[in-house]
Amino acid sequence: MDYARKDPLIVKLSLNNPDNIGLEYRIHKELFDLLQPEETHLFVRPYDWIDPQPATNGKAGFVMECGIENLRGY
Repeated sequence: MDYARKDPLIVKLSLNNPDNIGLEYRIHKELFDLLQPEETHLFVRPYDWIDPQPATNGKAGFVMECGIENLRGY
């Protein structure tokens, strides 16, 4: 089974301030943890945190489930 196609992930990296993306990750995690099991399909699942490091050019970020569409325009 190709899990990459079944459960695609995305990594959101900070542009300038790793503290902001850290706050965003914590908020997503706390909100997701408050959902009832039947509600989890309504929200993108946060998976993990990436600390700033040389491999990411000092950027921090978080790994999350890739949504079906970009909601930026809504």
